[in-house]
Formats: sequence, C-alpha cells, structure tokens
Amino acid sequence: MNTRIVTLVASALLLGLCACKGNGHGAGEGKEVPVGKQPAISLAAGIAAAQKSAPGMQFLAAEIENEGGKVICSVVFAKADGASEVNIDATSGAVVNTENEKIHDKTKALLQALAKDRKLASTTPAQAIEAALKRLPGTWAIEMRLTNEGGVFVYEVALAGGKEPMLVQLSAADGTVKKVSEMEEENEEAEEGEKSEAKPKN
Repeated sequence: MNTRIVTLVASALLLGLCACKGNGHGAGEGKEVPVGKQPAISLAAGIAAAQKSAPGMQFLAAEIENEGGKVICSVVFAKADGASEVNIDATSGAVVNTENEKIHDKTKALLQALAKDRKLASTTPAQAIEAALKRLPGTWAIEMRLTNEGGVFVYEVALAGGKEPMLVQLSAADGTVKKVSEMEEENEEAEEGEKSEAKPKN
C-alpha cells in the first residue's frame, strides 16, 4: 500500500465521536499505523464478527490497523446511551476486546434521525464495501464510516491496493456510488474546511 495513506475518517470518528477516546486507551493511544497488506479477515468480515458483540447497535465506523504489532479490525457501534468499540483480530476473526464509550452530540443526532427513518441507511456496511470494491477492482477496504451530510446518509470507504489510496462515497440509502476520489484530495479539502471553520467571524 502507498506509504502516503492517511488515516481516513474512521480514526477521526473513533477519536471525535467518543468523548473519552483522548484519555489514553483504544484508538486514542496513537499506536496504530497503516496496514501494508490485506489481512486474512476483510473489513466486511471484521464488521460482521464485531456486530455479534454489539447486537441491536448502529454501525458507525471501522478500520483495519496495526496496533501494538497486531493487525486488528476496530469497529464502533452506538445506541442512544453510548457507543461500543469492538476490536477483532484480523488474522483469526476472534474478538480481542470490547470497550464502552460515551458519544458525541452529533452522533446522538445521527442516531435519532435513523430511529425516525431506517431507510436513510438501509444499505448494510457489507453491501457498501462490495459496491466500492466493484467500482475499483483489485483494491481492498481499510476504513469506512457512516456520516450524515445535510440529511443525506453516506458511507465513506477507503480503499488500498491501487496506485493511490482512494475514497469511495456511497449513498447509505441505496448503495449507489456518489463520488470516487484520491485520499490526498479529500484530506486537502477537509483541511481547508477546518481552516475555514477556525477563522473568526466578524
């Protein structure tokens, strides 16, 4: 995988949506590094395995990472009263550990919107990953998240294995591909957006 691959959005989600991620455990430890080759357990399989430990909870984000020398699939689910991060061994598919977390107000709003209309995200994470891989054959999914963009629910899937890390955005309602772009381009846009938000308003 290209060494310039950046931690996409799942890492940000794991850090930003869960209020206590910066307190020294889980994805907030800074031990994770990009995974250089496709693990035995795919991102979709890791999510499916993790779901068994979080029944009835809403998928939010997932990533494959190398943490402390072990390749894991870290998956975040949530419900109204909190979030749960389930770490899956990306070699065996076994559950490594599960951590309960608090959730950010934006996540609560996302969950409330989904509770009112499940059709907003009727496509499953596995279906979204499959659609992304069909769009870019020969790649593999390393990260993904579910996000609400102005009332439109979107899956963002990061793919490795090609010449450049790519990001595929798909409708969470029907699984159609909305946009395909290079990771660097998306990160530059995100940085510009953050700078704009940081500017003092008159």
